Amino acid sequence: MGISNYSGIEYGQMSLGIKKKFLLTSAFITDADVYIFDEPTNGLDSDSITFLIELLISLAEEKVVIFSSHDNRFLQELNLITYEIKGGKIS
Repeated sequence: MGISNYSGIEYGQMSLGIKKKFLLTSAFITDADVYIFDEPTNGLDSDSITFLIELLISLAEEKVVIFSSHDNRFLQELNLITYEIKGGKIS
């Protein structure tokens, strides 16, 4: 995800996108059975979103991936089973 260039920068000084990359990378380092993400594309640039989509598609082949997102491009490109919460109901 292109974070190696930021190793000498304090976390608080990083942009939202770089912070998000660090958080996502730390999540992917673990070998969990279930991954839960809240708005994983928030703050990411287009290239990082494309990389994340490819990674999540691959991950979802063997793991359970749950996330919330308002990013329609992200949701459409994932092409996974999705549920929508609208008016307090899941559809």
